[in-house]
Amino acid sequence: MKNIIDFSLVLPVHNEEDIIEDVFTQIRKTLDKLSVSYEILLVENGSIDNSINVIKKLAKKYDHTHSLLAHKGYGSAIIRGL
Repeated sequence: MKNIIDFSLVLPVHNEEDIIEDVFTQIRKTLDKLSVSYEILLVENGSIDNSINVIKKLAKKYDHTHSLLAHKGYGSAIIRGL
């Protein structure tokens, strides 16, 4: 039987290497307290810093989209994540 995800969180990431680990950790701590299954999808959108390497370390699922999106920005990243 497959695990059913009750909650999906899409986080757009663009040049967030300094904060993404803290944000991700706090979100996981909060969601772990809830009685739901969840997934966190980090969608990287053309960062020029070290964000993608931080994401790879943190996430089971991530999307490196800089070459896939015609339009950069958080909105495009969220749409891609959805």
